Amino acid sequence: MNQHEATGSPVISVLPISDKETQRYGIVDPFSCDDRLYQVKLLMENPTPGYAPLNLAIMGRYIMTPEIFLYLDKQQVGAGGEIQLTDAILGGEP
Repeated sequence: MNQHEATGSPVISVLPISDKETQRYGIVDPFSCDDRLYQVKLLMENPTPGYAPLNLAIMGRYIMTPEIFLYLDKQQVGAGGEIQLTDAILGGEP
């Protein structure tokens, strides 16, 4: 929450995992890192081991700005017959 308050930007919680576990999580590929704060380049949903750029797993904790709803409204139904938050995030700068 401190990072969101300091930057006003969306924040996603990530945790390093083993390479074998990447297929169980969404994975973050960052542009850069400043201490514990990453700027996200790419999000990948459940990549098979060996195809994930890194092993930073999305832990399902998000702080988003209200603009995310503009992107969610434009999403098609995705995996599991649901609208995917990750797809909306990839659709722009929420």
